[in-house]
Amino acid sequence: MQFGDLELTPLFDGYLRLDGGAMFGTVPKPLWQKRAPADDKNRITLAMRPLLVRSAAGLMLIDAGIGDKMDEKSTTIYGIDRSRNLDHALAPIAKPAMRQPSTRRCGSCRMISRSLQVPGSDSSALITR
Repeated sequence: MQFGDLELTPLFDGYLRLDGGAMFGTVPKPLWQKRAPADDKNRITLAMRPLLVRSAAGLMLIDAGIGDKMDEKSTTIYGIDRSRNLDHALAPIAKPAMRQPSTRRCGSCRMISRSLQVPGSDSSALITR
């Protein structure tokens, strides 16, 4: 997809499951359950979709995902499924290019802010230029 001078490529980084009532707020369950069926724990399946941006300046991966530091209990609670993940999505497109020094990788605003304020917090997950 083109957006001005940028080429945008949505990627796939797996699924997670969150409480449907929390996701849809005051919308009654019979209405949202038609579009997003809930499991026995009332969780709906959501896809994690990072965005690969190509420009004349290089590549940037915008990823506000869950990271890889969750323990087994959290992985079970949130129903995380990474059988197909970002490594699979990047393999045919840009994985070798993502290792280049000119590549920018951005996480969530909260993660970026925290990494700038607390030395060593999430700074290893970011490549800045």
